[in-house]
Amino acid sequence: MRRNDELIYVNAQKPAPDRFGAGFNISANAKGNAAMKCHVKCALLGVALLAAQSASAFSKPPDIAAEYATTYNMNPAHTGAVDFSEAFAPPFKMLWDKSFDVEAGYPLIAEGNVYVVTGEVDLFAYDLATGTQQFEHLLSVWNNEGAYDAGQLFYVNEDGLLVALDAKKGKPQWSVQLPHQSSFDAAPIAVNGRVYITGGGGGGDLYSVDEGTGHIAWDVSGLMTGGIGSPAFGNNGVYYDAGCQFYAFQATTGKALWFDGSLCSSSPSTTAYFAKKVYMITTQGNDVLRAKTGEQIGSFPGDFSPSIFKEGKRSFMLSVDNNETVATVYCTSLGSGNVAWKFDTPNIVWTPPVYAKGYVLVGDFDGNVHVLNAKTGVQVWTTKLSHPVFYIAAGQGAFVVSASDELSPNHSEVAAFAPQ
Repeated sequence: MRRNDELIYVNAQKPAPDRFGAGFNISANAKGNAAMKCHVKCALLGVALLAAQSASAFSKPPDIAAEYATTYNMNPAHTGAVDFSEAFAPPFKMLWDKSFDVEAGYPLIAEGNVYVVTGEVDLFAYDLATGTQQFEHLLSVWNNEGAYDAGQLFYVNEDGLLVALDAKKGKPQWSVQLPHQSSFDAAPIAVNGRVYITGGGGGGDLYSVDEGTGHIAWDVSGLMTGGIGSPAFGNNGVYYDAGCQFYAFQATTGKALWFDGSLCSSSPSTTAYFAKKVYMITTQGNDVLRAKTGEQIGSFPGDFSPSIFKEGKRSFMLSVDNNETVATVYCTSLGSGNVAWKFDTPNIVWTPPVYAKGYVLVGDFDGNVHVLNAKTGVQVWTTKLSHPVFYIAAGQGAFVVSASDELSPNHSEVAAFAPQ
């Protein structure tokens, strides 16, 4: 029996903002003016050294694979969340800003680089800290979204040609033509040595491709449709919303785990996986399913798949409701179903919010980037770009915003930010 009590929205008081910080005192016991001057000079030198360290703190971002942004909405589970090993808090500074005469795609962050496709064909790699161009590679891609795993980048064109590139130099490693389908618009995911991608045009296929060789490990045909929504990975399962059919497959073999044809979405959409549950967009109100069985156990609001994060032992979901010219971001406790907080933006939101070590990053169609305290929803920092924000990714202690003007698609910018 279906239960809708997992995520029930109720009115909740906004928690009081967190209180940060404590001052520090420098004291010294000294005999005589000379000793006092020495202590003062040492203190000033220490302050200067701290300032110098702060100014150059982001010159070498931490190279931790778990802190990479490797595909659309951050990771193969599409949870839109990352916890950094080092400090991450406002105020933020712009590290660099790149402008283009074409639209810009979803930025990947890995190995100290930012990878972004512009105009759906031109792949650029920039140093995350400095913005220095590392390489440029022309692709026959026609898809602005790719994936990273284990030193390689993966992109597919609209006709199903999947290519692998070395992430350091952009050198091609292999390519393979995916069979049966003619429309490939979804972001691939890459994890545990496999690339997973969907294709449509004549029904739908879900492919699993070996990252090292390009060999197609398995190909499930006969899906209702495909090529638009990106699958999610979790607990050695691959989960896919094909429109009016939901599927789960064993990641290694492609064996079907379960199928649900009772629900329907207007079109295939990106699926999210978190804590043995799958979040899928449907026209009946969006559904939460058990990853193991496909049993419907709850529902959630929002215009696209949610972002999900943990604060301590508690888990929360970020969802967005757009209403004509404004949007509301909701943060909901997955334990109680209560709304922890909500935040109204001055314009619609086209991309899922991102959680990064205690903060929520939201971009809107006015080009605003809002940084919120994840516990309270209070805005703690903001900036504005020249174009509508379409993508935000956070990785390696920084975040990158991709903004494009949909009404005049010959203009875009990609900007990187880090703590001051």
